[in-house]
Amino acid sequence: MDIEDCSYSNWENSHCNHANDIGIDCATKVKLYGGRGPFEGTVEVYHSGKWGEICSNEFDDKDAAVICKMLGYKQGNIRIANSTFSNSTGLIWLDKLQCLGNEEDVALCKSDGFGVKNCKQQKAAVFCGLDTQVRLRGGKVGNEGLVEIYNGNKWHPVCANDLSMDTARVICQSLGFDMSFSTDPILLKSTSFQTTLLNTNPVKTRCTGSELDIGLCNVNEIESKCGNRTYQGIRCLVVNKILMKRNKKVFIVSMKRLEIISIRTGFKEILEIRKENLRSSALNTFSIIVSIATTPIRLVNGKMGFEGRVDVFHNGQWGSICGKGFQKNDADVILSTPVRLVNGGGPWEGRVEVQHNGQWGTICDTNFGDKEAAVICNMIGFEPGTFTAEPKNASFFGTSDKSILLDNLSCYGNELDINICRTQAWRSKNIRLTGGAHIMEGRVEIQTNGTWSTICDDEFSDTDATYICKMLSPYPISLHIVGKVFHDSYYGNGKGLATFSNVGCDGTEIDLLHCHMIQGGPPQCDHTKDVGISCMIKSTSSLTGESLTEGTFLTNSFGEQGSICDQNVNTEAATVLCKSLGYWSNSATLYKDSWFGPGNGTSFKLEPQCTGEEENILFCNLQKPWGRDECPHSHDIGVKCAPTSIGRNNIKLVDGTTNGIGKLKLNVNNKWGTICDSFWNSKNTAVVCRMLGFRNISGRSFSLPRNSSAVLIGSIRCIGNETDIGQCKGDFDKTSCTDSVVGIDCTGGVELKLSGGKTVGEGRVDIHDGGSWGSLCDKNFGFAESKVLCSMMGYRNTLPYFYHLPTMELHTAPFGIDQLHCNGWEEHISQCTYTKTANCNHRYAHLRCFDCIKEYRTSTGSITSANYPGPYNANTDCLYIIKPPPGLYSLVTDVLQMADNGDFLELRSQPFGTELGYYSTSSYIAAVVSDEFWIRFKTNGQGNARGFKLHWSPFSLRDAVTVNCEPDRWGAAINITLLQMVHQQLNYSDIVLSNKTDCYGQIIGDLLLFGQQYTGCGSTKKVRFEE
Repeated sequence: MDIEDCSYSNWENSHCNHANDIGIDCATKVKLYGGRGPFEGTVEVYHSGKWGEICSNEFDDKDAAVICKMLGYKQGNIRIANSTFSNSTGLIWLDKLQCLGNEEDVALCKSDGFGVKNCKQQKAAVFCGLDTQVRLRGGKVGNEGLVEIYNGNKWHPVCANDLSMDTARVICQSLGFDMSFSTDPILLKSTSFQTTLLNTNPVKTRCTGSELDIGLCNVNEIESKCGNRTYQGIRCLVVNKILMKRNKKVFIVSMKRLEIISIRTGFKEILEIRKENLRSSALNTFSIIVSIATTPIRLVNGKMGFEGRVDVFHNGQWGSICGKGFQKNDADVILSTPVRLVNGGGPWEGRVEVQHNGQWGTICDTNFGDKEAAVICNMIGFEPGTFTAEPKNASFFGTSDKSILLDNLSCYGNELDINICRTQAWRSKNIRLTGGAHIMEGRVEIQTNGTWSTICDDEFSDTDATYICKMLSPYPISLHIVGKVFHDSYYGNGKGLATFSNVGCDGTEIDLLHCHMIQGGPPQCDHTKDVGISCMIKSTSSLTGESLTEGTFLTNSFGEQGSICDQNVNTEAATVLCKSLGYWSNSATLYKDSWFGPGNGTSFKLEPQCTGEEENILFCNLQKPWGRDECPHSHDIGVKCAPTSIGRNNIKLVDGTTNGIGKLKLNVNNKWGTICDSFWNSKNTAVVCRMLGFRNISGRSFSLPRNSSAVLIGSIRCIGNETDIGQCKGDFDKTSCTDSVVGIDCTGGVELKLSGGKTVGEGRVDIHDGGSWGSLCDKNFGFAESKVLCSMMGYRNTLPYFYHLPTMELHTAPFGIDQLHCNGWEEHISQCTYTKTANCNHRYAHLRCFDCIKEYRTSTGSITSANYPGPYNANTDCLYIIKPPPGLYSLVTDVLQMADNGDFLELRSQPFGTELGYYSTSSYIAAVVSDEFWIRFKTNGQGNARGFKLHWSPFSLRDAVTVNCEPDRWGAAINITLLQMVHQQLNYSDIVLSNKTDCYGQIIGDLLLFGQQYTGCGSTKKVRFEE
């Protein structure tokens, strides 16, 4: 391509002079819209004659830097687009933008190309300034305090007399105060406020006054301290109230713009604004008189005053609103939070109930006082100034069976809606995290119509995880919390429905069910694809004291360092504090009144009420929001963290070829799970083997696939001399984990087999140790030893016994074991003590692990308990082994009748293989599938019954399907676990009724359930009567 390819007059043949020289601009045009100014907003690029947007998929700070550089700004930060960035073009030009940050033009960045898109996220938006934060701290009310600016990951003060009025105006505007009425802030010195002072260097901030955000000003740290440590404070003037001319009711005005919020009425237009004379008062507030055009609205035909058909008054008559296109956002303009008083003597009193997401619930009385009561009274219609609101706590009007939806409210008294007073998230009853090591991680489950369902992990991102974490967190924790997504049932398989898939949230939804998602329809996944999340806070903890395990507790969270105030802190909080210090299993002691000496920084007054299962103190139920209240350092909390053993019963090795080998599992908060192998080392292995009682304490570790096991522990850090893994330090952070978990072998290569017997469960005891096979000498060992040896073979808790051969056995072995001592709890001989000898003089121990053992090797057949159909024998322990020719077989239980729960029938694929079923009561048992079956039937002497009858045959697809017929409908249940043993690549959506794709089933557990009427999905009903 060359310019000479174009049509032109000949070279040097021109009637033009240099005043007409042409220039061109090859740069891509970009602009920002919807923000407070040209420095922020949703990004638009100009291409092919049209303006279009950029998808936020993979959009990061490097992309934002290039956009801002093109607009002439030096800084760029991501700002998530929200409802205030409106007027979308609907056209997406770029997706998956991947800039390095040094490009001069966004077109030079890597992407999928203009017009190539698969955007399911929100549109990219940027803020072209420093991400500088500012706050006012120590004031009596929210509009005053010491000016502190967050810069360089720290909060800094501003020296007195070093803040211009222009800068003060920008600060007030950045904090959301309306500066449109030319009301200059008041400059105050730090002596006006009673609060602790920061020890960090001050910053000098210079604004011209035209900036709309503090991030557009120059902020520089100063090396020297302020003279006499006198810092600058300000008071931002507040528009206190609005007087509506039409009905004389008083409503508050928002700080950012004159946006009037009404309980029942929306205002279309502001006709007139005039400022009253500034009144001299303690808060320097003033009033605004506003003339407004209102649209009268009423709700009719509802059961209560807050519900019904929406009517509007226009041109002298009432009319309704068409329901087409009417959305929840439209309803929010009309109504506030529904509230009612119940069980009182009249409409003026009663127990407060509020409605959220269609559910009525109560408000906890914690911190509920006169101001909160005043807001409730305003909401139900009492005019301000005409009543005295009196809170009645401790279930004064009777207890409720409804859920508590709000807690720890904090009102000023003039709010129009109790929702504005929240310091914590609504107690959502339709979302939960289960299966995790602490309350802020686990498998995501949603409740709809009283039923819990999991979410498929397809397209679920960290952004979605963060959104859920914010939903479950109180303010201001929700501003800082981040989430990480974990796929493939990282926290274990769910048990109920698998209904939701393709979830995508843009961060503006008030509830997870409002996010984009597929609900219902053909199944998209089973429970092996359940999504899980973990919520994390950037926070570090430490102790100040003479010991590593005790001292005053210090935290550094969100760039603020300090201690925790001891007021209204329960004892379980000490356990949580010690967990954050790495003592994941601890017995903690709480100390108050600065027992170990005062801390430094701010003493945060949180009043945490913890359960002990939280991983961070900020995950507890905080009665006071983070950063709002503080107390003197004489009330700092101290803790003593005693690492605590979890005990041998709370740790095990599973899924191995013998006892002492397998996947490491431990019990955390009554949940069994695995440990991430990313940071595992030999010292940890030695502690585990020592803890389990193995003489070969060194052991070895290896990686295993997680499969369906939940991962609970992120890392363990042992010194190596501990006797219990609970004495080691560790944490729950799994951000660096893969899908591999810890496996351990503590046996030291010691194995056991029974040789020369008539069946697999009896014979001479041969032991492999030190690279060769020896034998156990016949020394009249006891029941404890026989029990442990059978356990090594996979036969736990049997009634074994040694037996003697009548003559000497012609057998030679390189060594014998003549001394063996076990206590009976062991599962491996390496947990016992034993000594070797050169020989056993041809007298070797023989062991039988069961009363009776029977083997079957045919492809079909049936077995029954002894004396069937008569009563089975008492105090027996029998093993039935089915080893048919190679292939898959179905085992069907025709009859199972047990006398009591002390008797049981156990089905396994191998002695150490998968447990296919364990039954101790008379019940229906679904068919199981395997290549062989080990069936154990054990009884006690408490009673007797018929026992069991089973049969096996080659597996067919019919064995995975159960059909039932009812008068008006029919149903089918397909066992997907069985079906996938034959068809491993099976997709649930491939299974439909007839050829109609809308005739699909529903996943519950590992079943795909169909339920259809006889008139649907191509089915017909035929009734046959038989005599």
